[in-house]
Amino acid sequence: MDYWTFIFSILVTLIIYIGAENVNKDARKVFDLSNDIQSFKSKRSIQKIESLKWDPPVAYYIANGINQSYITKAIENIENNTCITFSKKEATINNDYGINFVMRASCDFDFYGKNPTGKKGQFIYIGSDCSEDVLKIQEYIHYALGVKSEHNRIDRENYISIDNDNVDPLKSHKFTIDDETVTSLYDTQYDFGSFTHASPTGFGKNKAQIVTAKEHHEYYKEMMGQKIMVSFNDYKLLNMLYCDKSETCTNFWYCGEDGGYLDYKNCRNCICPYGFTGNTCTDIIPHIKSECKLRNYDATYLNQQIYMQGKKSCYFWIGANYGKKVCMTIKSITFKNNHFHCVDGRAALQIKYKKDRGTMGLCFCKNYGNVDIKLKSDDNLVFVHYNGTDNADLLEMYYQEC
Repeated sequence: MDYWTFIFSILVTLIIYIGAENVNKDARKVFDLSNDIQSFKSKRSIQKIESLKWDPPVAYYIANGINQSYITKAIENIENNTCITFSKKEATINNDYGINFVMRASCDFDFYGKNPTGKKGQFIYIGSDCSEDVLKIQEYIHYALGVKSEHNRIDRENYISIDNDNVDPLKSHKFTIDDETVTSLYDTQYDFGSFTHASPTGFGKNKAQIVTAKEHHEYYKEMMGQKIMVSFNDYKLLNMLYCDKSETCTNFWYCGEDGGYLDYKNCRNCICPYGFTGNTCTDIIPHIKSECKLRNYDATYLNQQIYMQGKKSCYFWIGANYGKKVCMTIKSITFKNNHFHCVDGRAALQIKYKKDRGTMGLCFCKNYGNVDIKLKSDDNLVFVHYNGTDNADLLEMYYQEC
């Protein structure tokens, strides 16, 4: 190698290094599979649960006497949001893998994933407590496909406490922590809004409180146990387990910076969490009304105010410098329309202060009045959605870099 060739190669290496170090948040990122698949594989444990995965289409049978429309709708929801397909059978499935929906006193299921004892059918039991509730039925189908309850994650003790003394002895198995050797979190964070999460009093003796959030319980309790919607990460887990296309796409968008995941239908598109849009999920939904003003609030050492009032839907970022965090204090939450369960789309206020923006943020759906709620972000960014539906609705909060 001559002198000038050597100098040129050094300059190219420096340019590539500097460029890689300065990729900003708004840049689109396309990865070549040959370069990145090994690092991607190292983050997941799909091989540990391969034996429990189904080979779609998943066969199913609905016994006589059950209202089939609710089960059909639950299956359609899964088919419309994942690559998983189902095939209806006209008789009980005995000598092959499949799900039999049969009547019983209360709702339950046999196994997480397909039957581990061999090529046999398994059961989802339909009782009066779920027979006419699409999402309760869908929850059991998710379990049968291999999804575990959110409150049993291996990291749950960082987020909730369980009062084992007040758990119904017949339901104690509902709180067994997952075995990390056969489960994967797929880089998701704990989701209080998951429809697989137990309610605070679920499975307790005489409706005693069993599950308590370790921070902001007064507000997270309004999210736990909801069966109003399937959360973004609920579908994401199924897609990561069954629909991952990173091994078949020659190149694909990097979707994970704000919690998105690769579209199972299109290698050049991402499925984005609530509030986010764009090919790589790095954009937030545009304001519907001009009254929303800013889309980006810069956190500094000064304590600054955000004050919003009235009917409007505003999506915005609060950002600090890299390596710093955002500290927030909510002083007033006044919302006229109250909801029993607080989730995406229904929340009057949602704040995503965790690093995984796919996880449902802390949601507020009631008229709390004057409060003193302190939040600290995991990283340097916070996503906020103010969703006022009445002229009297109001939010007053303060933020600064910390």
